[in-house]
Amino acid sequence: MLKTVVMAQDGDHVFIGQHVDSVQRIVALEVQGHYNAGGYLVKMSAHTIDYKGKPVTIILCKENVLNASVNKGINLCVNYFIVKDTVFYIATEYKNLSEIEVKGILLSDRRLTNVAGYYFDSNYRFYHRVIKNGDGSVVDEYRKTVFERLPLSVREQLGILLKKH
Repeated sequence: MLKTVVMAQDGDHVFIGQHVDSVQRIVALEVQGHYNAGGYLVKMSAHTIDYKGKPVTIILCKENVLNASVNKGINLCVNYFIVKDTVFYIATEYKNLSEIEVKGILLSDRRLTNVAGYYFDSNYRFYHRVIKNGDGSVVDEYRKTVFERLPLSVREQLGILLKKH
């Protein structure tokens, strides 16, 4: 599966709840490590959006990322949305994949459980949700599960699944 988190060369990765300073360091290391390694097939860039002097979104964009499950180079931007100096959620915007292709990538990860279009991790603490933007791009939102904020139908299905476990 194509990860929605960034992994720096030293093994650090970005996760929900992580402090913004660590995220900026990891993203900078990812870009720097890529170009230091002579990465020429994949183009990469990063920037931060600030509001009143505080980072609110850190964006890492990649072009021509190879992925065997879709058999083509993928153009994407990973957006780390920051609230109170920590990652609140992660949205990966795919510029050249269809909704079906992105869902196929998620479904290829056998550790995810699809509940009415919400793709939950094995312990149901986090989920992915695929949304189509008005501009034609497809976004994979990765969020922490807050049971009360899920649609009623998803909560009901989750309740049934959780009773089985």
